Amino acid sequence: MNKIEMRQILYPTDFSEPSARAFENALVLAAWYQAPLTVLHVLPAPVVAPTALPYMYGPVALDGSLHAAVQADLSSLVGPANRAGLRAVAELREGNPATETVSVAREIRADLIVMGTHGRTGFQRWVLGSVAETVLRRAPCPVLTVPPRAPDHPGSMLFKRILCASDFSPASEAAVRYAATLAAEADASLFLVHVVDRSGQPAPTEPHGNGHPPDFECAAGAQLRRAVPAEARDWCEVREIVARGKAAAEILRLAAEHEVGLIVMGVHGRSLLDLMAFGSVTHQVVREAACPVLTVRPPSR
Repeated sequence: MNKIEMRQILYPTDFSEPSARAFENALVLAAWYQAPLTVLHVLPAPVVAPTALPYMYGPVALDGSLHAAVQADLSSLVGPANRAGLRAVAELREGNPATETVSVAREIRADLIVMGTHGRTGFQRWVLGSVAETVLRRAPCPVLTVPPRAPDHPGSMLFKRILCASDFSPASEAAVRYAATLAAEADASLFLVHVVDRSGQPAPTEPHGNGHPPDFECAAGAQLRRAVPAEARDWCEVREIVARGKAAAEILRLAAEHEVGLIVMGVHGRSLLDLMAFGSVTHQVVREAACPVLTVRPPSR
């Protein structure tokens, strides 16, 4: 079966504690795939009206001393990585953090972005949006988001138990293929999950097939079994799970119940409406997960 191509990994950092946690994951993956690592920091452009919005950063004078200080911080990350035998380089940009992250990902043809999440909620999220959530919507490659509650010290290979959630959309199909390949490479257990959410809908009254109401769980289970390539099952254990309830809540519950180290999900379009849909299942899981979440988009047509 095809292997995951990992030729460039991008790690954007704001030097926060969540970013430090994500860096450990980026190092593990760079070592596992022997992939070069680009460590990026984006200095936000000065704002004209600093009191208008609660920006994470206030206006700053982007002088030489600031650049030198940031370069020193970047070197403190790149240096140890290089001494450990990894190929790491530093990149400093100015502008919008999400926009510049996506731009750098395109420039270096990144195969993966690894970044921390802050888990902000409420008014600040609606006004500013989340850098991580904007990146995962716009990125040209998969994005691994590492939440504040992720384990402090990931092992030499992170993903021995993987949960992949599918709603049978093209994005989910891409996520299942990626998760199955990753599980096969890591000799991992793969939990393939579909959540049937029929809350607020009347029970079906039309007979189906043999005169019984349609069995959504049975049909979903069969579709899950067909989703994983046969050759992947030769290399990893696959278990299909069909649950009922609210999708995000069930995905998070099953991830905790099975103590998975990674959740894999598809991410849909890049429109403004998508960017504002903070209630989407993928965004909710990214915000509330206790382990890293890998988001995968369908291939471009």
